[in-house]
Amino acid sequence: MVMLGLTVDGSETVQVTVEYFLTFREQAGKKSDILEIGEEATVRDILDQVATRYGEGFRDALFDRGENLREYVRVLVDGRDVQGLSGLSTGLRSNCIVSIFPPAGGGAK
Repeated sequence: MVMLGLTVDGSETVQVTVEYFLTFREQAGKKSDILEIGEEATVRDILDQVATRYGEGFRDALFDRGENLREYVRVLVDGRDVQGLSGLSTGLRSNCIVSIFPPAGGGAK
């Protein structure tokens, strides 16, 4: 089932699920959100939307001072790393799942 709506200007919107993991889940206070975005939206647009929703700490964990995605943050769209797609310019379609992962810690010493 494709979920479509309309924006104030009459353009179509789509619903996207955003999943949060580890520290991003702690900051959001939930496992996921279902967000409505414009049909031409990109990964950058959805990340900006969740960063605005959850505040400066969330934004600082996602982006560096130049508003680039931090090197250690992984963002997947339907299980595919956006770095192997079009990066933050990757387009989103209705009912896709955007997953946000912080750095993995640990390792052997």
